[in-house]
Amino acid sequence: MNPEQIRFALEEYDSQIKAAGSPRQWPAESFVPQANTSKSTELRTLQHLRWMVQQALGFLIEADRLLDNKAMLELRAKAMRWLCFMQGVLWIQGAYTINEMKDHNRPRDEAGINTKEL
Repeated sequence: MNPEQIRFALEEYDSQIKAAGSPRQWPAESFVPQANTSKSTELRTLQHLRWMVQQALGFLIEADRLLDNKAMLELRAKAMRWLCFMQGVLWIQGAYTINEMKDHNRPRDEAGINTKEL
């Protein structure tokens, strides 16, 4: 995935999580996941994902500013790892299917439409 594809997927997930009722972001320092599936734990998980989206978008912005190609690639790879983690959580929670997330990762044209067949 290129940086624009990563950015698109991150912004899509942030928008959907916010629409699902999680306006707040939960920073990592204060997030302690619980071993149950209570509604409060699910909400805290979504809040934490929103925080992760903002961090990953920050990695991409910082990478765009770097002149050092190695450091730039490392930050882009970090954003991609975080995106992959978020997709795993969203899949476990049933928010998206694997095929839907594959589609989120595919190239898009200028209008944001998937340009590849499934």
